[in-house]
Amino acid sequence: MELRKSFQWKSSGLLYNRNILSTGKQNRVGGIVGNNANTVKNCYATGKLETVNIEGRGGYVGGIVGVNNANCSVENCLGLNVSGIIGTSTGRVIGYTYSSTAITNNYAHPEIPGSWDTSNANKNGSDWENKQTYPFSPSDAWDFSDNTKLPKLKKINDDGSHADMVANQPEIPLLNLQYFTITFDTPDNNGTLTVTPVNGNAIATGDKVLGGTALTITAQPNDNTYQLDQLLVNGTTFTSGENWTVSGDINISATFSKNYAVTITPPDKWNHYCC
Repeated sequence: MELRKSFQWKSSGLLYNRNILSTGKQNRVGGIVGNNANTVKNCYATGKLETVNIEGRGGYVGGIVGVNNANCSVENCLGLNVSGIIGTSTGRVIGYTYSSTAITNNYAHPEIPGSWDTSNANKNGSDWENKQTYPFSPSDAWDFSDNTKLPKLKKINDDGSHADMVANQPEIPLLNLQYFTITFDTPDNNGTLTVTPVNGNAIATGDKVLGGTALTITAQPNDNTYQLDQLLVNGTTFTSGENWTVSGDINISATFSKNYAVTITPPDKWNHYCC
């Protein structure tokens, strides 16, 4: 089996990941644990999770745990994998769980792409509606001082207390976990308006992108008989070809006008009058 991961940091069994891609016959992929044989609790995970189907077999993929074995538990966890969870058996929290397991108080971001049966709380958790509350316990293990970003983990001291922060933790704004709608007008025959995520493909009007995404916005006349009069982003004048970082819904418009050529032809001879 091939397993490729891009991690940011790891401590006390809690894992913050960017992307995980797994290929093989028996894939078990989770944002925290692929195959849980004990207890996973008080944690969250971000990033895209995906297994690739090989030899007709896919994989178990969960935002927190890929497979939860019998007599094992998943408690007080939060799946924030808004970039996607892709596999054969998937769940916003757990990809597959055996019977006789303890699964309690887990949540997931409601904008994780896909159709999720929220009545199956064991696999998909409850919707994380209040972005200022977290299921983690005990709270003294986490720093919640900046309510615009995800909380950070504290070190566990020898006596079981928590004090210093774990080093090199990522700064993850809550805006980066929310989708926003991009709307723009397509000019009629006079020019083109393209909106492209940096390092991505052009999007269509009405598409949604994650907060924090940098968009390159370009307005281009069709030919030299037209010129760009104005490019507006949320009512503000914008320079074509520059980037805009998404932090809310965006409305983009462009107007073009025709260039008119004026030709002055002098007469064959000039008449001069004098008084």
